Amino acid sequence: MYIKKTWIYGNRIEVKKYHTSRYGVKGEKRSKREKPSDESLKRANERKAKKKLERLMINNFEQGDWHLTLTYKSEMRPDIEKSKYILKKFFEKLRKEYRKYGIELKYIMATEWENKNIHHHIVINDIDNISKVLSRLWIYGGIHLTPLYPDRDYSGLAEYFIKETNETFRNSDNPYKQRYTCSRNLKKPIEEVEIIKASTWVKEPKINNKLLEQGYQLDKQSIYTGVDAMGYGFCEYTFIRYTLTERAKNESKRLKYK
Repeated sequence: MYIKKTWIYGNRIEVKKYHTSRYGVKGEKRSKREKPSDESLKRANERKAKKKLERLMINNFEQGDWHLTLTYKSEMRPDIEKSKYILKKFFEKLRKEYRKYGIELKYIMATEWENKNIHHHIVINDIDNISKVLSRLWIYGGIHLTPLYPDRDYSGLAEYFIKETNETFRNSDNPYKQRYTCSRNLKKPIEEVEIIKASTWVKEPKINNKLLEQGYQLDKQSIYTGVDAMGYGFCEYTFIRYTLTERAKNESKRLKYK
C-alpha cells in the first residue's frame, strides 16, 4: 500500500504518491536511510514553504491581478517596527477603496529590509484604476505594478518571496514573525489523502479521460521522483487546466516540436 495526497487549487490538481514506514513496499528494497545534513533540511524546508505559498497564490489570484512593490523615499524610510504600523493603516484605507468597487481586497505580502532599503512585495487582486488608487494612498514612496502571468505560473514569484525572507523571518526583531502575511479571506487549497491498496504506483503518470474532458493537461515538467530521508520513494506531478487560448498555444507548441 501507499499514500496518495492530492491538492486541488486554482487551475491545478497536484498529486504526491509516497511510501511510509507504516505502508512499505513489499518485494522492493528500501534505499539506505541517511541522516540529512543541515543544508539538505534547509533546502527541503524552503521547497515545502515555496510549494505552500505557490498553491495559495494560484488558488486566489489570476490573470489581471498584480505583483505590487512598495518602496520608501529616503527621508520617509521607517524601521521595521514602524513599517508594520504604516502597512496596517495603508491596508485599512485600501480595503475601503475596494469596497467602493464592490470587491474584497485580497493580498499576500513579504517585507525585505536586511542589508537593503526596506520595501514590500505584495500579490494583490485588481480593481479599476488601481494605479491611481495606490498612488493616492501610498504617500511614502514609489509603487511598481507588474501583471501576474496569465497561466498562473507563480513558481518563480513564490520562490522569490521565500528566498528573500529566508533569514529575516527568523530574526527575533522581526515584528511580522513569519515569512509572509496574508489577508484573512484567502481560500486554502482542498487537500485529500487516500490509502491506495496497491504495492506501488505506475512509474509514468498519465491523465484520465475525465480530467481531459474538463480541460486538464499533465504538466510533464512537474513530474518529480525521488527518495526521502527515510529511504522511501515518492512521485509528484501536476495537472493544469488552461484557458481555451492557453490550450491552443500549448497545442501549437506540442505540434511544433513533435
